Amino acid sequence: MIRRLVLLVLVLLSSLAQALEIQSWQTEQGTRVMFVHAPQLPMVNLSVLFDAGSARDGEQPGKARLLNELLLEGAGDLDADALARELESRGIEISTRISRDIAWVNMRSLSDKAILTVALDTLAAVVARPRLDEDAIARVKERTLAELRLAHQSAEDVADQMLMQALYGKHPYAHDPLGDEKSLEALNGQQLRGFHDRYYTAANAVIALVGNVDRNQAELLVGRLVSSLPVGEKAAALPPPERPRPGTTRKIFPASQTHINMGMLGISRKDPDYISPAGG
Repeated sequence: MIRRLVLLVLVLLSSLAQALEIQSWQTEQGTRVMFVHAPQLPMVNLSVLFDAGSARDGEQPGKARLLNELLLEGAGDLDADALARELESRGIEISTRISRDIAWVNMRSLSDKAILTVALDTLAAVVARPRLDEDAIARVKERTLAELRLAHQSAEDVADQMLMQALYGKHPYAHDPLGDEKSLEALNGQQLRGFHDRYYTAANAVIALVGNVDRNQAELLVGRLVSSLPVGEKAAALPPPERPRPGTTRKIFPASQTHINMGMLGISRKDPDYISPAGG
């Protein structure tokens, strides 16, 4: 799953490249790296992908997403406002995103050495040293709870979540990445810090790098970033989901449209009957 997502990131970020040549290596800390030299524009795009999606929430739904949202609410010596000013003043973009499988931190910067150095140092602080200030936690919690309440008013969102629950039952994929009100309200800084220390590590990361740097420069950039992270361990593989029983679930919802979702578990990529990629 991680490899597919990284390859997709590489293809999207290097859309201007005439020939896509993906170079790959692994750091001493266990971080897998995929690199594309794309000198067409004076830019560098770097994505760090951690196996830290909502499937790692355990008994606290919403923990992975809440932490991911908090990464840009202050890091190292910079609070949320100072961090935003630091990025804006140099035209640096850092964003976060999360799915059930993966937590992303994406950086885009000019390849100018002075700007790229600041961008990389700031990215390292974001992924390795989030502040998790109490006021920021409270602010992001309230924002997430508002999203959750809005989702509960959407027939489409309710139907999507019902399908996931029907398909996955007690599997970690079943719950909503947003979490639930009870879990979100109970989460505290110590629990979020523990999640970060466990999953935001070098051994649990994959890096995708595209831009106007050569292989030697790419290795230096990656080495500098990875060295800011604890080595840690790769997250254990998730259990395979059990095949659900066929059935129909209905919910009366005050909406003008009817939403019908149908789904089933797909075939595993490791299954011998899975279609091999062209040339594979």
